[in-house]
Amino acid sequence: MQGTTLLFIERPGRQLDYLVGAFSPEGLKGGYGDPHAPRSIVLPPVPGRAAQALTDRYLPAYEQAVYARQTAAISRAWGHPLRARPGRP
Repeated sequence: MQGTTLLFIERPGRQLDYLVGAFSPEGLKGGYGDPHAPRSIVLPPVPGRAAQALTDRYLPAYEQAVYARQTAAISRAWGHPLRARPGRP
């Protein structure tokens, strides 16, 4: 995803695990406690498995979360719900 800033840290209390999360993209303020925000995930210490987890699990969830936030903001501005695109929540 272009412009996505990921946060990668050691998992507290675990020597070999890592956590990854993402900052809100530019233009979407807030995020803490947002029901549309994707949860961080635990990455294994094996690079190939970590990359697989990012591409298969985290980034698709992040993309869906950004879409949901944008849709919710537009719905609020227009005063009525929008229909989701196929394959989207």
